[in-house]
Formats: sequence, structure tokens, C-alpha cells
Amino acid sequence: MPGRMSLPIGKLPSLHWINHREVALDADLRYDLDGQTFIVPRGFITDFASVPKFLWWLFGPTGLWTWAAILHDWFCKMLWHRNPPAGPRATDRYFRLACREAGTNPALCWLLWTGVRWGALLNPKRNPGWWRDLPLITVWSVLALPPLLIATAGIGIAYLYLLPIRWIARMVKRA
Repeated sequence: MPGRMSLPIGKLPSLHWINHREVALDADLRYDLDGQTFIVPRGFITDFASVPKFLWWLFGPTGLWTWAAILHDWFCKMLWHRNPPAGPRATDRYFRLACREAGTNPALCWLLWTGVRWGALLNPKRNPGWWRDLPLITVWSVLALPPLLIATAGIGIAYLYLLPIRWIARMVKRA
């Protein structure tokens, strides 16, 4: 069952930039889920979704899932505290549910969830219970791989095609 965010879906909370990649919340972000209320405090610093740059053509750090990414960053930070509000698997589950609530396509919610679960594997605070999700992680990874490889190859070919054009343009500009 989806939760409820404190601001209308699609409306971002008030934020201000800290540097070229991070922002801070100017107001609390409230999320009600599973009978609990979670509050991401004003001043919390986030980098939105930690998507590797080579995947930004597919989905970047922000989108319909921006709220969910802020919430997820906060849950991940809280895992380092003595009494976190949610465990590692719940943290990633809440991210997926918040993505869906924000209007993200259901398949994309699962792909984003798969990405955060892969990221959890290398994080000692987030990897407990990882193996229980391996079947779902594997299914979504296998489903995503062929179109991802085809699209990435196409982009790579286009880049190789444009590289000499960019080089020539720079040479002409210098002359």
C-alpha cells in the first residue's frame, strides 16, 4: 500500500543548492507509510538519486522520483545511527513505493529499486538481507540488460561519429 507525502506529488520541496551536486531542504519533508510518519528534517543535504553518469541518458538524478530519492538518502543516512527508522530492505522498499506514488512508471520503479539494491550490496549498512532480494534483482537486471546494451551501443556509435565533427569544429574555431 503506497504512503502519503506531505506536499502534492510533482511539487518539489523548497531546496537550495549547496554546491554543483547537492541541495539542502528548506522545509521538513513528511512521509506517512505503513502507519508510521517519517520526517526528513529541514537542512538535510541530498544529492538526489545516485545514478552513475553513464546512465543519465536513461534516468538522471532527478525526475518524478526526486521526492523518493530525497527520502531514500535520508533513510540511508539514518542506517548509520543507533536506532534507524527503517532497516536496509525497508529503506529500498520505501524508495520504490514513493517512486510509484510520485507517478513514476511501475516498471521504472522496479528498475530504480534494482539499482539501489545493487548499490546496497557494497554498503555494509545496507547489505543485510540483500540475498533475499537476489531473485527479484536478477529478474529485473536480466530484463533491463538487452535494451540497455542496445541503447548504450547506439549512443556509443553516435558519439564516435560525432567525435571527429567536434574535433574539426574546435580546430576551425582555433584558426
